[in-house]
Amino acid sequence: MKYVVIFLLFAASTFAQNKPAPNKGAKNQATEPAQKPAETPPAQQIDPFIAHFFKKYSLALQFNDYDVVKDALYDIIVEAPTDSMLTNLTLLYYENQKHTSAFLVAQAMLQRNPKNLTMLEVAANSAEAVGILDRALQYFESLYLLTDNLNTLYK
Repeated sequence: MKYVVIFLLFAASTFAQNKPAPNKGAKNQATEPAQKPAETPPAQQIDPFIAHFFKKYSLALQFNDYDVVKDALYDIIVEAPTDSMLTNLTLLYYENQKHTSAFLVAQAMLQRNPKNLTMLEVAANSAEAVGILDRALQYFESLYLLTDNLNTLYK
């Protein structure tokens, strides 16, 4: 995830530094279409709000302030919802032992992709921690069928 943040911050800084080339006049009209700047790739079209939230997210991670990390993740998810941001939110909840929230976000992710191994494992362990044992059993069975891991079968 750090690499994604670094890439987006780098792309934002280079996007801010890109200036259109000065027009050299109408010397060669035949080559003018070739001189037009190409469309900016999507990676460089970063909303300033999202860039701000990524900076907030990376600084909060650096200083281990998980409340601010969660806040920044929600800001990013509201502006540009992606599976990777929801995965980060799920793992943040799970690592901080907020199993109910981790379970709910993992369920939402599993509705999108029922074979997501990470979300199956988080959902199974979180359901077990909360005490929803029948749901945990379903997720552990699904996880075992996809991985053939004996530890999962034991659970």
